[in-house]
Amino acid sequence: MKGKGFVLLGVLLVLSDGLLKLFLHGQMPRLSRCFVSSWSCLGWHENYGIAFDLAIPFRILLILSAYLFILLANRALYWYKTNPRLCAGYLLVLMGGIGNFIDRVANGFTTDYIILWRLSAINLSDLVVILGVIVLITVHAKKTPQPLSTGMIDDIKNP
Repeated sequence: MKGKGFVLLGVLLVLSDGLLKLFLHGQMPRLSRCFVSSWSCLGWHENYGIAFDLAIPFRILLILSAYLFILLANRALYWYKTNPRLCAGYLLVLMGGIGNFIDRVANGFTTDYIILWRLSAINLSDLVVILGVIVLITVHAKKTPQPLSTGMIDDIKNP
């Protein structure tokens, strides 16, 4: 999939996440219902912290989020022309983060509704962030390493 395809997928997932959260806020009880499978459930979890419910004061979270959004946007713009897949990876992480950020500002928490192994709760915006990280890792892994110089005279090019 090319860079634009990843970005389009990310946009669709983040929009779907927002619509699903709106629906669930009005419909879903606060209890999980495991009807998908034994290892995953569609449920409700109010995440007041960051990853794994790690508690961080809201003001610090706002400052940290703003810094990360600026950093990710800067990296995406930097790679826009020369490496579209790298740009797409940064944009996916940014879009997923913004999806969760909007939910947190609107509700005071992030709504997670996919419960995995009854231990972890995520949402589609989290999956967009994960997809972005996977894209970044695979793009960086595909870079061919530059040959190292041996320090020998043969390594010096004659004009």
